[in-house]
Amino acid sequence: RQIREGNLEIAMPVGAELTARLDSVCDVLYLLFNEGYFASHGEAALRRDLCDEAVRLLGCVFSAGFETPDRWALAALFHLHLARFDARTGPDGELRDYAEIAASTYDAMHLRAADLALARAMDAEALSAWHVEAAIASAHCGQGRDWAHIVALYDALLRLKPSPLVRLNRAVAMFRAGRREEALEELGALEKEEGLRDYALLPATQARLHAEAGNSEDATRAHERALACTMSGPAREFLERRWNLH
Repeated sequence: RQIREGNLEIAMPVGAELTARLDSVCDVLYLLFNEGYFASHGEAALRRDLCDEAVRLLGCVFSAGFETPDRWALAALFHLHLARFDARTGPDGELRDYAEIAASTYDAMHLRAADLALARAMDAEALSAWHVEAAIASAHCGQGRDWAHIVALYDALLRLKPSPLVRLNRAVAMFRAGRREEALEELGALEKEEGLRDYALLPATQARLHAEAGNSEDATRAHERALACTMSGPAREFLERRWNLH
């Protein structure tokens, strides 16, 4: 509407403006994929259509001749996540715990596509945040997880992309690596971060890890806070199902 009413000209930018706009485009594709990989609201927890559209549009960027190592790293990240996409739900469409998913069920085609993209991504003078995120996703796609190595990758990602969400994921890896007390303290500190205040994943993570650590009262309080947050219907069902198992 703004283009039509303002008689705006649609022209390909050049030089530094082109680079800046392409970076913004890829940032949006990253967010689009993430919303498909774990929807923030609605009746569907996963939206494959959004993920596939992000991959298609990134392919358009490549087809237009704008290939760079960091964008290939983003492509690798997409394919690594898509390799696990179908395995994330059960026969009735319910969300499954990652611990219940065998690596043998991952999509081999997407794993091969990720390997090819990573090979092209390595022709870089410096690694981007997408390189590190792809490395983390790759570490989760193996037969076993080296949690200490994953923590080190999150340390590197924090230096490139400091954010509360990265700290949240890092805290989970720390807990799995045996640094339980430190991880729970970090999760407590994240409660003060405005960006995570109403984000269900923080209290849901606290509930699970406190329960595993034997802190039943803290786990119960965190679970109640999680249920008060906005989330998709399947995510809420998953949270309640996990809590009943506990």
